[in-house]
Amino acid sequence: MSRFIDLYVEQAVIGGIMLAAGRADGADMATDAIEGLTEDHFTATPHKVALRSYKRLNESGSKIDLLTLTSDLEQLGVLESAGGFAYLAECSKNTPSFANLAAYCEKLREMYLGRRMTLALQVGIQKLSEPTTEGIADIIGNIQADISGIEHSADYGTEHITTGIDMSLETIQSIISGDIWKHKTELGMATIDSAFGGFNNTDFIVVGGRPGMGKTMFSTTVTETVGLKNKKPVLFFSLEMPVEQISERVAFHRARVSKEDLLSKVSGKMDEAWGKVSHCMRSSSTLQSTSMTSHP
Repeated sequence: MSRFIDLYVEQAVIGGIMLAAGRADGADMATDAIEGLTEDHFTATPHKVALRSYKRLNESGSKIDLLTLTSDLEQLGVLESAGGFAYLAECSKNTPSFANLAAYCEKLREMYLGRRMTLALQVGIQKLSEPTTEGIADIIGNIQADISGIEHSADYGTEHITTGIDMSLETIQSIISGDIWKHKTELGMATIDSAFGGFNNTDFIVVGGRPGMGKTMFSTTVTETVGLKNKKPVLFFSLEMPVEQISERVAFHRARVSKEDLLSKVSGKMDEAWGKVSHCMRSSSTLQSTSMTSHP
């Protein structure tokens, strides 16, 4: 665990915030650090207490420097818990420059994730070692869920508004140049794709309708387009159909035949339908990129 603890980095963050907040060209950097960090990112109590004070001063719009920090801590009676005036002054003095504050904060986040991951693995190993009525698969699933949660938490943070503006302008430029699918996902239905201009990776789409209205056909069409045409991974869950029925619908749709055609008694029609299905399956080596899972 000591690999993921560095008191010098923590001190540099505390001191860097103090230095950056007092400079016109560093105020935004100090605000980003204060808002982007939590007490959990620190391991030493004095640094946790100092960050708490930084957040109070920042929320109230107060100026942040050594004097205002120690004054706030003293009023709450926790100055000694933060190491005292001398320690806070030393943190500021020993920080080379506020210019590296963003890098110090990123290092702090990485170590925090390392501590969380180590703890999750230790807890998981302990559960696997102890006698329990819980199944191994359930324990492994819980461990995977914990690790996944840690990984996703690393994706969140503050970003400057101009970053979003640049991304938006890039998307608009792609629409103008006709390369919209570089940023969007098409669902395979021209009318819907044209009306909505494609869909974002973060969109949540709910399809509803009465029985026999084509919900499954819609879903399998989307699966086919996203997985085979757009070459993006797809995971298809079904609570009522086994995997062979889902795969059958995708295959029939790609071959442009119906089940009735395959069972037709009309001379030549059945052979033609089976020929289309056979050709479709031979040309569908890309199906490996589409993962379908059926859950009863």
